[in-house]
Amino acid sequence: MTLTAKPGSGSDWKSWTGTDDDTVNPTTVTMSKDKKIQVTFESRFSMIINNQLVIGSYLQFTEGSITVTPPPEGDGKYANGTEVTLTVQAANGYDWKGWLGTSSDTSNPSKVIMSGNKNITVTFNQRF
Repeated sequence: MTLTAKPGSGSDWKSWTGTDDDTVNPTTVTMSKDKKIQVTFESRFSMIINNQLVIGSYLQFTEGSITVTPPPEGDGKYANGTEVTLTVQAANGYDWKGWLGTSSDTSNPSKVIMSGNKNITVTFNQRF
C-alpha cells in the first residue's frame, strides 16, 4: 500500500513512523500484521523586515534595499532550517548601520536560520 502525506497550508511533511521507509513521501507499507502509522508535519515560517513581510527576493526602503536569498516559497514562508542571506544596499545619502535579529547583526551580508517566525530590523544612518 502507498501512503502520501499532504500537509496543509503553513506546514511541511517531516517524517513517518511505522512504514517501510519513514524518510520518503510518498511511502509504502507492507501489511503483514496490524500496524500503527504516524505522520509528522512541521511548521513553515515567515520573515518580516522593518514591518514588511518578505514575499520575494527584494525589499525597498527610502534608506536602501535588501536582497533576500533564497526568497520564500510560493506561500510566502520558509521550511524549518532554511538558511537565508540578507544583503543591504544603502541608498544615496545613507549608510547601513546594522541588523537586529540575524545571526550576525554587524555583518553585511548576514544570515538567518529559519527556526521560527523572524522579525528583523535593519537600521541606516543618514549622511549630512
